[in-house]
Amino acid sequence: MDPIAIPPNPFIVDGALALPTFEGWFFLPGDWAIYALARYWPAAAAFLEVGAADYGGTFSGFLAWTAWILLALLLIAAVSTVRSFDRAVTGGIMHTIREFRRRVRLAIVFVRYRHGLRNRRLEPTFDTREPTVRLRRHMR
Repeated sequence: MDPIAIPPNPFIVDGALALPTFEGWFFLPGDWAIYALARYWPAAAAFLEVGAADYGGTFSGFLAWTAWILLALLLIAAVSTVRSFDRAVTGGIMHTIREFRRRVRLAIVFVRYRHGLRNRRLEPTFDTREPTVRLRRHMR
């Protein structure tokens, strides 16, 4: 079998570097899929009857459309994964900060409690006020 021609490079026009047209961008994954199919699986390319003449054709467009849809789905999944990871990391950081603040508050309360135990009087205290006598109402 003859070697298949490489798909045209949409970035080079007349030997100079250029921005490709929308058509060049769109058919790029389909053209390379046809090239890979014909180059590495010639039996499958012969069965599907595809070759270098199909670059930019209907089959290339279908493969390109499928590739672009899959790329969009992969980008959506990647963004979702990054956002989920970000939420988990941010939640973990916030939990760590809340736990640290709680432990600092507990340490302050514990230090004040221990300071209060250390400074309390151990000798008995006497009340120096005079006791008051209460009379009952019915005893007048």
